Parts: sequence; C-alpha cells; structure tokens
Amino acid sequence: MMSPHPDRRPPRLALLPVVAMLLALGASCGISLSAEGDASELFQELVLPERVTAGEEVSLVIEYEQPYPVAIDIECDLFEQGVELEEGERGTVFYEGVILANPNGGPADEATPVAGAQNATFTAPTAPGTYVVRCLTSKDENSALVETFEVVAGEG
Repeated sequence: MMSPHPDRRPPRLALLPVVAMLLALGASCGISLSAEGDASELFQELVLPERVTAGEEVSLVIEYEQPYPVAIDIECDLFEQGVELEEGERGTVFYEGVILANPNGGPADEATPVAGAQNATFTAPTAPGTYVVRCLTSKDENSALVETFEVVAGEG
C-alpha cells in the first residue's frame, strides 16, 4: 500500500549535477595557488643540498612565478621526516618573506607571471637524520614546496 505522503526527496543521482556545480563555483572563488605535480601556480622549485653536515649553515633558493596582483607572504619551516603536523601547525620556522605583487597580474590562467627567486639560510639540525624543508603561504597551505635532505654527523 502506498503512503499518503510519498517520499519527495529527489533520487541521489539527480543531485550530482547540483553538487558538481557547487564544487565548480567554490573552486572559482578566491585565490587557489595549487597546481598539478611538485610545482604550484606560485611556487616552482625549492633548491637545497641533498646532504649536509650537522650544525652547518644551509642555503636554499625558493623559485616562484607570481601571477597575482597582490603581495603574498611566504614562510619556510623545518622538521624531522616522519613528524605529522596538523593543518596550520609549523615546524621550526626559519624564513619569512613576501613575494611582491605582479603589477600586471590577474587570474593565474590569464596573467603573465613574473619569475623570481628568494634566498634563505638555516642551520642544519645537530642530530643526524632525514629532515624536511617546506615553503608555503598561509593563503593556501596546499601551495607548498617540500624537499627532504639528509643530515650527517660532522667529522670530529
């Protein structure tokens, strides 16, 4: 026997186009600095030695392509490989900088990006092991460059 109030909810498959549209609208709002692969729409490469001696000064280069008409704060942190950081949590922050606005900037797929690089240094940990350097922006934590390096004991 049929209920006097039939279920008026639409079938689940009928909601798929609505969900897809909402996801597309959400992706088009705001700045997303993410892209495919290791690089992002902002960060291109993080260059540092693969192996360093404990306690020595390490130099790295942060290469980027800035398409946006706004300045973007960046920072780099360091932590031991295997440490799980929560979203928003940082390791030892050793660099804070600003990527200047692109005066001719606009949406990443329309603007001609301005290439640039920033140099940073940090002191390698004193304990041997594998460590992670991560450079990111707080505007989009998914836009990050991450590299690992090995710290070896010094001769002594």
